[in-house]
Amino acid sequence: MLMSMAALCAGCADGTAIPTGNRHAPSLASAVRFYSDPPHAPYEVVGLVKAESSAGLTAQESMEYAIEELKKQAASLGANGVLLTGNGARTTGTDVTYNKDSGQISSNSTTAQFVEGRAILVK
Repeated sequence: MLMSMAALCAGCADGTAIPTGNRHAPSLASAVRFYSDPPHAPYEVVGLVKAESSAGLTAQESMEYAIEELKKQAASLGANGVLLTGNGARTTGTDVTYNKDSGQISSNSTTAQFVEGRAILVK
């Protein structure tokens, strides 16, 4: 069930990867680990990565989509880890609805969950 939900939501997150170090062959997203503190082993910073999503039914689900996208972005740089530098929510826009029968206007903020960090190659 979880796998089918992930397959249905391909493209539910946006991400960027900016190379900052030596070029490396892409790695597997499934091999990318997250670090809140620098690893004890030697490592090389290979880029900066960021991902965000507002596609989930809950904030947690949107964050999970963003995390999966962050892994893909890091893997595209050849990283096997991400040293996290930030995460949270940001307002991405406002939906405005006008009801012509009642004359009422309502608005709703749209929020995306984001996660970012340094893509690293732990040796």
